[in-house]
Amino acid sequence: MMAVRTFLMKTGALIALEGRMDAASRDLLQAAGDRMAETGAKHIVVDMTRLTYISSAGLGVLVRLSSILGKAGCSVSLSGANGVLRTVLKITKIGTLFRIYDTADDAMSAEAG
Repeated sequence: MMAVRTFLMKTGALIALEGRMDAASRDLLQAAGDRMAETGAKHIVVDMTRLTYISSAGLGVLVRLSSILGKAGCSVSLSGANGVLRTVLKITKIGTLFRIYDTADDAMSAEAG
């Protein structure tokens, strides 16, 4: 199961994920992205620091989220993808669709400036 927390920041929005992102939980991320886009945020950071697993369905929702929000003029970056998660993003080449930062703070700072 995955938990999703959302935060509005001065420079954008943050979606913090925790647990396992798979077919059963993918709609949670999409709903969070939709809510954050409705706030008018121009940049959304998806923080994966506490994410322990991501399935192909989870990868698919990241791609879909980026595409939908991109059409709305909002960019999406990833942060905190370490170890196996970073390897999965690299191997699948999905990581090339996003700017990837070590921390959410790094992502917010970089995208604000």
